[in-house]
Amino acid sequence: MCDRKLKISLLNLGTKMPQEYDPSIRLNQYGQVDADYYVQKAHDARSEAMAEMLQAVKAWIKTKVTFERIPTQQTLFGH
Repeated sequence: MCDRKLKISLLNLGTKMPQEYDPSIRLNQYGQVDADYYVQKAHDARSEAMAEMLQAVKAWIKTKVTFERIPTQQTLFGH
């Protein structure tokens, strides 16, 4: 009973899917999935995410920590 409802709902979803959706998979010279390409894309995405996180951490640290200049003895005692 539950499987039948699932099949019917999946069929209904298929009719509402936009037509411009084009899933394409990059293939290598042998007709296999180009794993090197997708590994590089994943590496680039991780690098970009890490850079964004580091920038956020840097901005957060700047709001929490202040570096005030300590007066020198010359300014304090006038020597």
